[in-house]
Amino acid sequence: MSSLKLIPRFEHFNPNFFHEVGFDLDHSVFLKTSKTRYLFVSSLNLEYAKSLIKKKDLSLKLEPLNKLFSFLKQLKSKSLELDFEHSPAYFYKRIEDLGFSITELKKDRSKKTSLELSKIKKAVKLTRELLYSLEIKKGMREIEVEKKIKLFALNNGVELSFPPIVASLRNARFPHYKTGKARIRKGVLIDVGLSYKFYTSDLTRVIFLEKGTKEEKIYEKLISIFWEIMDNFPETSGELALFAEELFKKKGLPLPPHLIGHGIGLEVHEPPHLSKNSNFNLARTTLAIEPAFYSSFGLRFEENIYVGKKPTLL
Repeated sequence: MSSLKLIPRFEHFNPNFFHEVGFDLDHSVFLKTSKTRYLFVSSLNLEYAKSLIKKKDLSLKLEPLNKLFSFLKQLKSKSLELDFEHSPAYFYKRIEDLGFSITELKKDRSKKTSLELSKIKKAVKLTRELLYSLEIKKGMREIEVEKKIKLFALNNGVELSFPPIVASLRNARFPHYKTGKARIRKGVLIDVGLSYKFYTSDLTRVIFLEKGTKEEKIYEKLISIFWEIMDNFPETSGELALFAEELFKKKGLPLPPHLIGHGIGLEVHEPPHLSKNSNFNLARTTLAIEPAFYSSFGLRFEENIYVGKKPTLL
């Protein structure tokens, strides 16, 4: 007997729920059996759920959320995949008490459809426009640039994928620095992403205000690492990690404390995992590739790509 699949969406957005259902709806639970797809919704969202299902022509059977546990109790199959990451402890316990054998949900969002790809491309396109629009002058504060980024998102009707990182080169030595009030002198690192119809981008650039510096020369090496990866793209995630490591050694640069990149999609960091020990075929994935350097200052060049017959910029 096949395993059931149960994915809750309570207070916060759940990418696994969205991927299965096709829309976002708070205080709802998706259940997939061998024959039927169910959506358990609160009375507050019942009419809205009906309109979404009709609009998107989805084969979802609606049930009241308060009947979920009694419904589960009647099912013959007692093998269930549960989205652990988005399930509160009390929810897990209630299901366990019904006698279910619970395993973690198998997530399968790495391979992108053409529709998903079009939305990610739009998110990336808007993010490039954002970066090109920034006018940064020596002496500006990091938070002034952050304000420009937020205004761009607001004016274009999109959301930020994550709090943007705007860091003077000294502060950029911390990979996940929180934007502050430091003044920008030699240059600034900007790590930013936008979300378009729930699909995300993640780009990083360093903008130099002084030319010919040692920082700029190292940054050029990072860009060359990216393009060598693109020109000789490996088939699997483990091969990509190993190839990136070789390129850093070839350029005389230390390895960064993070991986060469990550998947992007409904989440800004999602599978595939690009570690040396992984072996995921990268065909049809969307990736952020981010060679970086950290010392008394920080530099990072990050691009978003799609792996088709050959890798291409998004």
